[in-house]
Parts: sequence; structure tokens; C-alpha cells
Amino acid sequence: MTNPQHLAAADAAELKEIHTACPHLDAAARHVHDFAEMLHDVRGDQLPDWMERVLADDLPALHSPVSGLRRDFDAVTAGLLLRQRILLSP
Repeated sequence: MTNPQHLAAADAAELKEIHTACPHLDAAARHVHDFAEMLHDVRGDQLPDWMERVLADDLPALHSPVSGLRRDFDAVTAGLLLRQRILLSP
């Protein structure tokens, strides 16, 4: 759960080896990282593109959450916009 940028050098090297050995895990980790950044930076406008990238990969475990986001897309978008307004308000 640690941000990979905060790993010790030995742990970062081991993680890199794991990602190299398993392309599916590497892709999943990238998608999860991108999603976390999108939420942290309150970039809900990137959600549709992120969802399309996830669905384009052969990662069924991530397809289900994307389907849920699509079902509640308006609520998810409203939540991100509300959070953005709260963060930007004086």
C-alpha cells in the first residue's frame, strides 16, 4: 500500500523485478496508481479515459469496478466535483 516512490531501494528493486516478471500485475498496478492520482488530484475529468484504458486491458478483476463506476457515473463525477469545490473554496 506504500507509494512506490517511498520504498527503500531494495524493496523498489524487488518490486521492479515482480512487475517485469508479470505484465498483468504491472498493468494492474499502473491502473491503480493512475486512479489514486486522479482521486488525489481531484481530476474527475480523467475518469472516462481511465475507465477505457482499464477495459482495453485483459484484467477482468478491474473490469468489475469499472462497471460499477459506469452504473454510478453521475454520482462518482458529482462526488469528485464536490470535493474539488470544497478544496478550492476559500
